[in-house]
Amino acid sequence: GNGTISNLVPKCALWNTAMLYASCPSWLIRLLLRGGCCLQSRRLPMNCLKSVSGTRHVNNYLLDSFAILRFIQKEPGDEPVKAILEEVRTGKACAMLNVINMGEVIYTVQRRFGLQFKLDVVMNINRLGIVILPVPNDLVFRAAELKARFAMSYADTFAVASALEHDATLVTGDPEFRQVEHLVKILWI
Repeated sequence: GNGTISNLVPKCALWNTAMLYASCPSWLIRLLLRGGCCLQSRRLPMNCLKSVSGTRHVNNYLLDSFAILRFIQKEPGDEPVKAILEEVRTGKACAMLNVINMGEVIYTVQRRFGLQFKLDVVMNINRLGIVILPVPNDLVFRAAELKARFAMSYADTFAVASALEHDATLVTGDPEFRQVEHLVKILWI
């Protein structure tokens, strides 16, 4: 293939769980079957960090579960997500997903498509270069403060808090985020 993101990500129907079992150690398979997820450390890749001068040479994006689900299901709004992931592939961007929002993706995919498809999605999120952000205590407190101030889901407040912490553009199409547009830059899909 030509190395574009479309070629790197097979159609969801082709994501192959059998390949997972053939190529992954048994401890990882057990972790995934229990519903676990491998978290990145709190440190971001170097291209996601600000330089000493405070500038960054790449764009930081925080993907909401809405954006990931649109991408996975190839629904309207998936094109901007594809473009972001292409930037990630070429080192021009950093894409992040809070683990709470990853949980939303996991339970939604399992409910709609079953356990095998959930495993395929979890494995492919990492292959796409998306950094899964952990939830330290200070982020929980920020999310709780946002939940107290705004009528939005608790999971969505983690996306906002993570975008603020990492100076990232929040990527979503969920109208709940309209009420926090004054706090965080949003790329609407």
